[in-house]
Amino acid sequence: ATPQEAEAAIVGYTLVMDLSAGAAGDRDRFIESKQFPGASPIGPAIVTADEVVDARGVAMSLALNGVEVASGAAYNQAEELPARIANLSRAYAFRPGDLVCFPHSQDSAMSSCRLRAGDNVRVTLGGLMSLEVSVI
Repeated sequence: ATPQEAEAAIVGYTLVMDLSAGAAGDRDRFIESKQFPGASPIGPAIVTADEVVDARGVAMSLALNGVEVASGAAYNQAEELPARIANLSRAYAFRPGDLVCFPHSQDSAMSSCRLRAGDNVRVTLGGLMSLEVSVI
């Protein structure tokens, strides 16, 4: 696919929260560190692409136990998203309904959080939606 075709195929945007420990330096443990119930909550909605005038201008914030720990652009390189999806389509046969996840600009803030039972994590995408989870 071309970047233009990939951009036309973007139906909408949602939130995906990666709550895994992520053993980034250990390739053998990386996948299994992401395999547990509730590791990646999604939602609570899909904002259609026509509702997002400029993906580069959408802000995202992250709060841990009610305290904002990060905020900024949801994705600093939003103009690259169609090109990245087009590139991925060379190796993957995407079908309608597939979900493609990209890290947001504040990804390191979440990865530095040590979550414990009782913690509450909330990610907000501009005024469009919030995804909130409690750690058990």
